[in-house]
Order: sequence, then structure tokens, then C-alpha cells
Amino acid sequence: FDHAALARDLHGRGFDPIELGGDLVLFMPHTFAPPAIERLAALKAETGLTYTVHLPLWSSEPSTLLEPVRRGSVQATVDCIRATLPLEPEVYVFHATGALAAEFYRMRLPELARQVILRQFQARAQASLAAILAETGLPSRKLAIETIEFPFELTVELAEALDLSFCLDT
Repeated sequence: FDHAALARDLHGRGFDPIELGGDLVLFMPHTFAPPAIERLAALKAETGLTYTVHLPLWSSEPSTLLEPVRRGSVQATVDCIRATLPLEPEVYVFHATGALAAEFYRMRLPELARQVILRQFQARAQASLAAILAETGLPSRKLAIETIEFPFELTVELAEALDLSFCLDT
């Protein structure tokens, strides 16, 4: 897998910007290794191509109440951002909640219990987002939280609380 060759092909077909997927490192750890980033940066310099980076989603639980897992999710996200900073992406796209929060969102629960639980996920997501911004020095508007199976209004509140950008998954 050659990320730069794929990006060149997509750019040749008229795509710009191109979203780079952070989950690729699960199966292809070299995807964001320094040599791969150097080739993507050279392509950008040559063509004027721009990038966005979709931060890891699979296996990531930035809103979990299980603190070691949450910290690991933050670290995986920070690592991806640091690896791709040389590309100067237009924006980093991030799902602030994962599969666990989505499961509770879909669960049939009394409304009060549902709201209490979802607010706990929201609070952990906010803590994760704040840690990611602090550890990377990324300007808050360079991080766009994307809608997912989580209440829209709670996601908007997260974006507003931390002055983040917002991405609608359609």
C-alpha cells in the first residue's frame, strides 16, 4: 500500500482535498510512518493537493468511563496527529464518542437514565478532546468533531464548549 501513489491517482481524477484515514494503521502500520509522510508532503508540494485526516475510530473509545481505555484512545489520536502534522491538514476529523456510547444511545432505557448515562459519555469525550488539544497544541478549529450515533445536541455542545469545528456525516 502506497498512500502517496493512491493520493496522486485520486488527485489526477480531480479529488482535492483527500481525506487520509487514521484507521489504516491498524492493518498497515507504515501508513503514517515518516517515509510515507515525506512522500505525501512531497506530493502536496508538487501538486498543491490538500489533505484532511480522519483520526482513528475503530478500537477507539474516547468517551468511555473506563479510564485506561480512554487514555489509550487519547494517546492513539495524539500519535496520529503528531505523525501527520507535517502535512498541514486542513482539518482533523474526529468521532468524539465510540461504539460503546452508540450502544447506550440506541438502548431502550427510561429517558432520565438515558440522559444521565449519555451526559457521562459527553463529559469523558470533552476531557479527551481537551487532552488531545493540550498534548498536540493543535488550534481548536483544526479539530472537527463528526456526528455519529450520539445525540446531535450533545455533540454540538461539545463543539461549542471547546470552540471546535463540526463535521456532519451525511
